[in-house]
Amino acid sequence: MVQMIDEDIIRSFVKGDLSQADILYQRYKDQVYSFFRYRGVPLQDAEDLTIEVFERVFSGASGFDTSRAFRPWFYQIMRNSLTDHFRSSAKKVELDIEEFDFVDEGGVFEEEEYKLLYQSLERLNAEDRELLLSAKFHRFPYAEIAESMSVSESVVKTRIHRTIKKLTSIYNQLMS
Repeated sequence: MVQMIDEDIIRSFVKGDLSQADILYQRYKDQVYSFFRYRGVPLQDAEDLTIEVFERVFSGASGFDTSRAFRPWFYQIMRNSLTDHFRSSAKKVELDIEEFDFVDEGGVFEEEEYKLLYQSLERLNAEDRELLLSAKFHRFPYAEIAESMSVSESVVKTRIHRTIKKLTSIYNQLMS
C-alpha cells in the first residue's frame, strides 16, 4: 500500500473525505503528545492539548495552502497551542522529576528548543548543572549520585527537584 503524503490527506479531507482525519491523527498523535510532555505539560493537559491540536488542524484545513509543506504548518499549530496553554495557565509550569527527561528519544525537539535548553543549563551554577545532567541525561541512579556527593538519596532528590524548578524558570524566561 502506498502511503499518502500529508498534503494529499488534507486535500482529501477538505473535499469531504472525513476518514482522512483518522489517518492524520494516527500518524501524528504520539509526536504531538510527546511534544507537550517534553515541554513539561502535565499528563492530562498534554492529552487535552493533543486533541485540541487536531481540532485546530481539522477546523483550519480549508485554509491550508496545499502547495506548501504540511509539517511546518502543523508544528506551528502545536507551538501556538503550547503558548496559549502557558498564557492561560495562572501557575508556573511544574515538572515531575520522575517524568522529566532531557533525552529526545522521540525526535520531537527542534533545534530552537535544544538551544534554549542548553542556554538555560549554562545559567545554572556548575554544581546544579552537573547534578541535573547526571540524573536526567546520563541517568545515573540517585543512590550513586548520593554516594558520590556523600549525602543521602533524599537530599539528592530534593536538590534535583529544586534545580528543575530553577531550570524551568530560566527556560520560560528565555522563551518569552
